[in-house]
Amino acid sequence: MTTKLNTLKVRRIDLLEELEERYAVMTKEKEKYDALLVEHRAKLDKHEELVEQWKENIKRYLLKRWEDATPEIDYHERDSYARSWNRMERWTASLNITYTMDELEKIVGLKPEPPEGPKEPKFLAERWGVRHITPSLYQTVYQAIQVLNLSDDEYVQASMYQMALEVL
Repeated sequence: MTTKLNTLKVRRIDLLEELEERYAVMTKEKEKYDALLVEHRAKLDKHEELVEQWKENIKRYLLKRWEDATPEIDYHERDSYARSWNRMERWTASLNITYTMDELEKIVGLKPEPPEGPKEPKFLAERWGVRHITPSLYQTVYQAIQVLNLSDDEYVQASMYQMALEVL
């Protein structure tokens, strides 16, 4: 018994028109996402400035506490048993100021929260294959349009453009 393989053929012009329409819609969504991404980067820069200012406030507070604190001073004397002339004397002064993050946030204020970024459209994400990265759906549609524009055939096999057809 033999099996006959059926291959679906699609008019090249119809497929090209559909892909170009979808590509135009995807391009508009990509432009919106890119604009949101620029805004997000500006917010991230502002956030970094706020975090640096917050850290400076903590440093100023800790330095003030350092100036007001009294160090612990210890005197240590130790004789060496092997040599009586080798006597060690040592003075130490130590100052330890420790705060938990919760305590510092109550005093200085909460650490600025980072802004939430825009969600990337799924068609822009590259996909991981078994051993390589597969181009995003957006790139695939663009490549399919380029190839279809070069072709003179009236009909093309739909299986060749499986990834591009996913968006239709």
